[in-house]
Amino acid sequence: MHHLKESIRKTFHHIHQHKLWFSLLVLLQLMAIIGIFFLAVTYPVKILEDVNGIMQPLQAANYNVTNIQEGGAFSTDMLKVYQNYNALVKHVTEVILWLLGTFIILEGALWVGTHKLVLSEKKEPRQSSSFVKHLKEAGLLWLKYITVSLIFLGIPVLIGYFSLNLISSEPNEDLLMSIAKYTLALLGVLIYLLWCGLAVINSSWKALAKNWWAVSLKKIHWTLLALVISIIIMGSLFSLIYLTMNYEPLQWLMMLLSILCIPTLTILRILWVAHAQELISNEKDISLDNTRKITRW
Repeated sequence: MHHLKESIRKTFHHIHQHKLWFSLLVLLQLMAIIGIFFLAVTYPVKILEDVNGIMQPLQAANYNVTNIQEGGAFSTDMLKVYQNYNALVKHVTEVILWLLGTFIILEGALWVGTHKLVLSEKKEPRQSSSFVKHLKEAGLLWLKYITVSLIFLGIPVLIGYFSLNLISSEPNEDLLMSIAKYTLALLGVLIYLLWCGLAVINSSWKALAKNWWAVSLKKIHWTLLALVISIIIMGSLFSLIYLTMNYEPLQWLMMLLSILCIPTLTILRILWVAHAQELISNEKDISLDNTRKITRW
């Protein structure tokens, strides 16, 4: 429990030392949630309208082979089908680009900013670092963020592609359920491994894989403890929001809890990174002690 206690202490120490930076992270978290909520509300409706615009003319089309051979039209609304198909392609492309933009820019800024907060110390005015140096460090962190994300998010994309090919070649309800079950389980594991990777992007390229291994697997019991605590905290907040949602006298409490979710998510992200750094530091200390013992022996 020492690792977790020290991580919690450092988390609130960093927040206290860098209140303005923390406020900026909360604002970025709010922007990311609003952006995702906007996409989730608007684009599914547009895509559903496009799909209906394609399906309705096709359902009302002429499927009489004899009539078509005699010169009858398959459908008088093919222009509408074509227009809705183009709109569907456009809206799907837009939502993918917006999601990528949100993930790369806003989520990337959140992870980079969190690492900068956790790794920075309160400096005296005379010790102010170069802006160019900070910019280079942030750019390198961003590059590692994108690299780690591509590695772990590329795997489910490839699995989804091959699964769709398998299902389309051999349609089978049992096969579909099995693939869905194992894909969801694998997705959960990959998200955990991704978060562990994002927690160590401050490592050098050479040490990145080693530190990821230490946090995600070697010290998995401590990492899972931090994850479970984070899930319990957020789960409790969401449960309270759900319970107060339909009870009018407690609408103010629901709004307060909803607002509280934003800084809570930010604090838990800082804790996640601080905990990973604590585990890495402990691993280095153990390795150093072992080296000293071997040298003395």
